[in-house]
Amino acid sequence: LYNVPKDRVKGFGYLRREAELGDISACYFLGSSYHKGLFENDNPNAPVPTTSKPGEGGSKLCEKDITKCLEYLEKAASGGHTKAQLYLHQMYKTADGVEKDLAKAKDYLIRAMRQGDPEALFIRGNQFYAGEDGEPVDKAKALKLFLDAGERGSADAMCSAGAMIYKGEGQEKDLKKAFEVYTNAASLGSLAAVKNVVLNKNVNR
Repeated sequence: LYNVPKDRVKGFGYLRREAELGDISACYFLGSSYHKGLFENDNPNAPVPTTSKPGEGGSKLCEKDITKCLEYLEKAASGGHTKAQLYLHQMYKTADGVEKDLAKAKDYLIRAMRQGDPEALFIRGNQFYAGEDGEPVDKAKALKLFLDAGERGSADAMCSAGAMIYKGEGQEKDLKKAFEVYTNAASLGSLAAVKNVVLNKNVNR
């Protein structure tokens, strides 16, 4: 738009300045970058490094540094950044660079959930559905959380709610309502829900 040449080294420097000024999005980006370390040509959103051969990554923007990672992520989480809260939830749940701590993991998850984050609601729903992470099995709670997450835009959560209603989990079996929920999930982009909607239509022809 402004015809400015791309310079990720400079950009990373600007992000550091913004983080020092309290920008929580900058803090989140830096925290996630320090978690694994980041090269100039890496995709910071990729689950694995995008550069496989030495020299292809460009300049090293930052080394792996768990202390800095936690410092920036906690700053972002304290400011209400739900992605940072979920990132910390996953780190403490899986002992990824930190000692496993399910209490801390739950705290960060609940904080994101209370802000209405659909991914957090979906994760919490799965905990009650499967009885994971120290939670009891509670299908009614799981269904409520799936529906809440779905109403906030989570296609997977809405599809899970449809499946529960179809099977009579968390409430009485209701094929009409299940079809409506599957239709909503399909409109949000769930391919599994699209398949179930099509199958249901074919059965009722």
